Amino acid sequence: MRNYFKDGKASLTIQMSQQGVKLTRECGWWPRRSEVLADHAWRDAALENSIESVANLIATRLPQILLETECKKMPLTVVFSDACFRMWMVTPPQNVSSFSDCQAAASLRFLSLYGETTNDWEIAADWDAALPFLACALPRSLLQAVREVAQEFQLTLLDVLPQFTWQWNRWRKQIAAGAWFAVLNQKELTLAIIAQNRILTLRSINVAAASHENKTWLCQYLKRESLRLNLSQPTQLQVCGAVPDAWLVSTDGSVLCSRLDSVDLIRTKVELVETQNQVSKEVYRVIPATSETSLRRKQG
Repeated sequence: MRNYFKDGKASLTIQMSQQGVKLTRECGWWPRRSEVLADHAWRDAALENSIESVANLIATRLPQILLETECKKMPLTVVFSDACFRMWMVTPPQNVSSFSDCQAAASLRFLSLYGETTNDWEIAADWDAALPFLACALPRSLLQAVREVAQEFQLTLLDVLPQFTWQWNRWRKQIAAGAWFAVLNQKELTLAIIAQNRILTLRSINVAAASHENKTWLCQYLKRESLRLNLSQPTQLQVCGAVPDAWLVSTDGSVLCSRLDSVDLIRTKVELVETQNQVSKEVYRVIPATSETSLRRKQG
């Protein structure tokens, strides 16, 4: 008799950035097993940091990698580096009466921040009619490039999302009370400032190489952001990604920094207990688009 809990259907995750691409296949139900099929750094790493260069990489090089790894007919999740997305917080209008009101608020905020309309961008969000919510925009050219490759290899496209959201959805239940959350991808640090168990706002900053060996820089940065928003400094920072060892060293008076996606933590069986102090809200996915029925409305 076949053991479905052991053999579950395989799925594919593709992580894309201007620096390279990583393909991971996961299979089995329990325990879920991961296998890295390919991890390529682009030879011409000096590629222009632009949407056009990433779309070109998807169209010209990704098919060859999929062919070499024999990846066909699987569910697919595509994770782009945060640099390919635009993420911002939206405050809903006071008198929200429809889903389109929240969409309009997100579009207006996008125009205010970036000086352009959303015509060339695919918008998704953690739509909320009562509280500020996180929104995200992906260039339609990138989304179209992904769809074409998925169709060519008969891959079922489930999700297209930024590195930050991908990590948040995976680790949100293990964020400690009083902690902030961050994702370090290449040189870009995306910081989620958390208050009252919600993402209050996001900050993105390019981290200089010298800062990787200096925990004082990290503590000063967190202190500046807490003062800027008139918030208490976090008790700890929980990070996903290639976290520098220097940041993990505990010193007197410094913010405790720890990795959420460490090998030891992944291999340890963790029993999650839902409490009011846990941050457990899942952020949107770009594919499929969020429907109007998911909008949480004010009561009364």
